[in-house]
Amino acid sequence: MWAGALLLALPLGALAQLPGFPQVADDTELHLAPVPVGPAGSSAVFFVRTDVNAEVGERTGVFAYMDEAAFGGVEQVAVRAWVQVLAVEVNGTARALVRAQPVDPANRLPLSDQVWQGVYWLSGDAAVLESGDPPPDKYEDLASPIWLVYALQTPLADRPGPALRPGDEWRSLALAGDFEDFAELGFVSGGIPVAGKFAGWADIAELGTRAAYLVETMSGAGTIEDLADGSMGSARYQIEGENHLWLIPGDFPYVVYSKFSAQMHMRAEVAPGLEGGFDMTVLAERYVEREVDSQLLEWVAPDYPLIVIGETVTGWLGEGSEAFGDGTYADYYIMYGDRGDELAITLTSDDFDAYLVLLDSNREIVAWGDDMGDSADAFIRIELPYSGLYYVVANAYYPETGGHYTLTVQRGAASVGGVDVRQLISAASALLPSLEDVRSMPDEDLAELEYVLDQLLQIIWDERSRRLWQ
Repeated sequence: MWAGALLLALPLGALAQLPGFPQVADDTELHLAPVPVGPAGSSAVFFVRTDVNAEVGERTGVFAYMDEAAFGGVEQVAVRAWVQVLAVEVNGTARALVRAQPVDPANRLPLSDQVWQGVYWLSGDAAVLESGDPPPDKYEDLASPIWLVYALQTPLADRPGPALRPGDEWRSLALAGDFEDFAELGFVSGGIPVAGKFAGWADIAELGTRAAYLVETMSGAGTIEDLADGSMGSARYQIEGENHLWLIPGDFPYVVYSKFSAQMHMRAEVAPGLEGGFDMTVLAERYVEREVDSQLLEWVAPDYPLIVIGETVTGWLGEGSEAFGDGTYADYYIMYGDRGDELAITLTSDDFDAYLVLLDSNREIVAWGDDMGDSADAFIRIELPYSGLYYVVANAYYPETGGHYTLTVQRGAASVGGVDVRQLISAASALLPSLEDVRSMPDEDLAELEYVLDQLLQIIWDERSRRLWQ
């Protein structure tokens, strides 16, 4: 849905009080660099948090029957990022080494042992990953130092200069970087103008220096006539925003705080005869703070029992278990695996309708499993996407239900719902050539091939159903 793209297009960030710094009565000039970083060899640690809240209002037509969760919801994400400047070119571009780890948005403690590392080329318009592994989508705009490049929302070509004095103002008819994605939604350049001001200097006591305080406001409204996903329809929008930057000359910024709100009314025909509309409000913030004398922190694994691949454990799901968030009980197990491991995970119980969840080290869902065949047991088959820690969650389908259970993690995804997949594939491979002369096939061979193909199709249909509802 294009509504999901809107969440990605907005600059996000944490709900936070704007810091208050003593103002300095000084008319010293400020020289803006294309990228606000220190000299080669310098480094700094930042806490970067994004916060977005999307609420759906009135829905009509086909949208009245859609799950509200499909349109957005509340999401908070944060990282701690260590940035070291490798080189600064004459034109102001820079290369930086970045190491980032996911942290709890509230207490800033590490969420996992995962650390993403990459070398980025930074210009006034882009942060390009030159080497290293890209972080997952959820963390991409936080682990990447794009928040340094777009510390100012005014595009590089429209920024004032070469020197600014307190009180100087500027305007632009477009927004920088983060808002390029608006083009995919139908927003036109100039639809969201920016007004900026150099408000003055402020003392930063803990760094023993001062920072230039720059503030920008954004406001725009309009209509999207052609929706990006190919649907017929239009959308009216109103966007308001503000951006606050405390910039230390010749060094990294101290604080960057952005806040945006968007109201939209969309009406679309998603298919012939299927039309409707809905209202949506999005509140989005991003908060970047330089942490003085800070560093990446060691992650300590939570106190959950360990389950080893090839092991079977038994347990009791009930009042002593954790709450999964939907009113159901959940027992968490830590599991370590290697990228490419093929696993079959089963949860069986005679007391409750079993449900299985596999989470990554950031507690994001990797896979889930429900009914296994005609039983109420649960099953997951998966090839692990990375080497490291996972959480296996023994869960009940219905709230406040539980009892005894058996949890098994096996290497090799050959068994699906109690069926040996490799054996089915081998049998099908042996029998399929006979279809070239199907009329001469013995009855028993025809019946066996029918059974094998039916079993394989059932596995495919179960997987398609799982992906549809994931």
